[in-house]
Amino acid sequence: MAKSTSANLHAALAGARSELDAAHHMVEVHASREGSCLEESDEAYGAWFRQKRLYEKEVARLNALVSKFEADIATEEANAMRAAYAVRYNAAAARNREIVERYRAELPKAWAIIANLLEAAALAQIETEAVIKAMPADYTPRTWIGDPDRTVRCRPPIDDEIVSEQIVELWADPKTGNTFANRSAPPSVTSVKRQFKEVTYRPFQPAGDVPPFYRDLKVPRLDAIGSRVLFDGAKLRGPYDVLEALRQSRQRSEKAAPYLTRIEPLTPEIRASVEARISPPVVIS
Repeated sequence: MAKSTSANLHAALAGARSELDAAHHMVEVHASREGSCLEESDEAYGAWFRQKRLYEKEVARLNALVSKFEADIATEEANAMRAAYAVRYNAAAARNREIVERYRAELPKAWAIIANLLEAAALAQIETEAVIKAMPADYTPRTWIGDPDRTVRCRPPIDDEIVSEQIVELWADPKTGNTFANRSAPPSVTSVKRQFKEVTYRPFQPAGDVPPFYRDLKVPRLDAIGSRVLFDGAKLRGPYDVLEALRQSRQRSEKAAPYLTRIEPLTPEIRASVEARISPPVVIS
């Protein structure tokens, strides 16, 4: 329906502009007859002048009609843009409401999973350290006791790798056999060309070490009551600190702000509006 209305308006505007062009042409043609009518007679000139006024009125009417159609089209386009924007705005608002619900539903579940895993890892580390400390001098482990953080997070060493090999001819010193920095031209008349093996390779990279997982973890509170951070492992020193931080994160209740008392002037209007919901006055002797 909207597209049909827009097409009708554009068609009407095109028709009005065509009529306006024709009216302007008639005004120009009629204006060219002014001299001959003036020479012919006063009656002829009067008739020409009356017709001129009619043509001018028609031009003014068509100008107003074109302006109206242009304004209607501009209004329709603005309304269409506003409607499209409203659709986009409402879609963004709906998406934000969805994210709010996902925040409230999914983030607590995700934190519960991470917190349980952190607790299990801390307890495992405590037990591992205790087991290693109690290891008898004559005990030889058959397997590595393990280090979850190192196993999962640390990058293992990467051996050097030969990418390609080829035989090349380079200028060299005839006495030492060493090549020269400038390979394009001999540095001296005594230089000679010799064959060398050119090797393209990726060098050895040592293992990359990282801190424990909990130390890189920072989790914000959803309600932001009191501290905005639910868990921050940056300053934790070991598994016992992790367990304490987890214990504190599970204490959802925050210490409420203390109640304060203020004295305000009591006018008749305020008394009438609040005396039904206040406690009986306390008389201080």
